[in-house]
Parts: sequence; C-alpha cells; structure tokens
Amino acid sequence: MKNQITDAISDSMRGFRLPRYHELPDVGLYLEQTTKYVNQCIRPLGFEDVTSSMIRNYVKQGHITKPIKKQYSANQICHLIALVLLKQVTQLENVSNLFRLQRDYEGYTDEVAYDYFCEELENILYFRFGLRDTISEVGVTDSLEKEMLRSAVTAVSHIVYLNRCFRVISDSCSEKIEKVYSESQKCAIIPQKRKLSTVNSSSLNEGGRSMEEKCKAIPVDLLEKVTGGVEEVPFVEDNQSITDDSLEDLPEKKKKRLGDIFGDN
Repeated sequence: MKNQITDAISDSMRGFRLPRYHELPDVGLYLEQTTKYVNQCIRPLGFEDVTSSMIRNYVKQGHITKPIKKQYSANQICHLIALVLLKQVTQLENVSNLFRLQRDYEGYTDEVAYDYFCEELENILYFRFGLRDTISEVGVTDSLEKEMLRSAVTAVSHIVYLNRCFRVISDSCSEKIEKVYSESQKCAIIPQKRKLSTVNSSSLNEGGRSMEEKCKAIPVDLLEKVTGGVEEVPFVEDNQSITDDSLEDLPEKKKKRLGDIFGDN
C-alpha cells in the first residue's frame, strides 16, 4: 500500500511543465482571459485559483504593471505566474523585490528571469516527487539573487509535495472506507448461530428505514461486539435474515447499546 501511495504521488506530477516565455500569449488578454490562463498554468500544483479581483489588486499595489488598453501581455502574464506561486512562501513585497534584483543587479530580461524560474521550479519539483535522482544545475551564473530564488522555489516545491501527499493519502483512505462499507452490505444474511443485538424496533423505523435496512449496514463482528457475547441474546437460524420478530425479546439494555450506534434516543 505504501508503494502504491508513493507511486500515485510521483505520477501526479509527471509531465508537469510551465509555459516558457515565448509560449505565453502576447496578443493581449483581457482580465477574465488572463485569470483563466494563469489558473490553467498553476492548477496542477494544487494551489487555490487566482481571481480577477486579486489581479486588480496586484496592479493597484504596483506588483504588476498596468495593462495597456485593459489587455495583459506576455510580460505581465509571466510576472503573474511567478507572483502567484512565490507568494505561497513569502510576502508580495519580497517577490517584487526579487524581480527587481534579477533585473537591476543581474541585468536579466523578463524572458530570461522567467524561463530560469520555470526551469528551476520543474527541476526541484521533479526531484522532490522522485521523478529525478538529482537536482540539476540550472543557469551558468552564481549569485546571491540566484540562491534567493532557488530557496523560494525549493520552499514552493516542498509545499506542493506536502499538500499532494495529504491529498493522495486522503483519497486512498476514502476509497478504503468505501470498500469496507460496500463489503459490510454483505452482512444482511447472518451465518448460522451468530449472536445478534438490536435496538427498539419502533425507534429504528423512524425516518422510514426498517430495522433490516439499518442492520444490513452493520458488520456482524460489530453486532457481536455490541452485545458482548451475552448468552441470553437470541440466535438466528441458518440463512435467516434479521427481522423485528427475531429480535423482539432482547433485553432493553442490549437494545440501547446498539441504539447508541445509530444515535437513537
């Protein structure tokens, strides 16, 4: 089971790739189109979608340059993608400063800086998800700004990995619970000489469900656990279904014990 979960986690990131700068739409996208496009890019990483209102605020706060004639170009879109991802691990002001450092101190154009960001993110993600044995060296320069960006990207990668682990494990548990519940439905027919318990038939019939219907959802071993194996509990003969009549003579104490499972008063 552990290997299956690990494989599922790794497979969930297989093939992930951010669009490079030259692949970004440069015809000019309106706000709603820009919002949809950015979300398509980041959604595989499991983060919440960005909204149009959020993008407007980024522009007002100066983190993204103003659109020209209400249209966003590749330059603004690449900043949005990086901003939405990096804000998961640091403040927006720090992300803007990181952009500025890349431009002013390293002399990188937006295209070079963004493509490096994409390559570094994919590089560390693939390693973190077990799709790559080592972290490759990206770029040819060695600087503080580069180390800062790599640290931020590494932090994003760890958050993505952790969230994905929780999601896959949760999905796996849900499937197991569903399977167990499905198997429990086979307990409608009780094997020969198995001890049973019940609740007051009138309380069980509240809400339109018969006692037979409710007992079908309870595994036999749970029924035995509730009754405590007391000898005075009646037996059900071979292949006989649970009925109100077969359990009519059960002591009130035993009825109440199983009734607690259903939450009956």
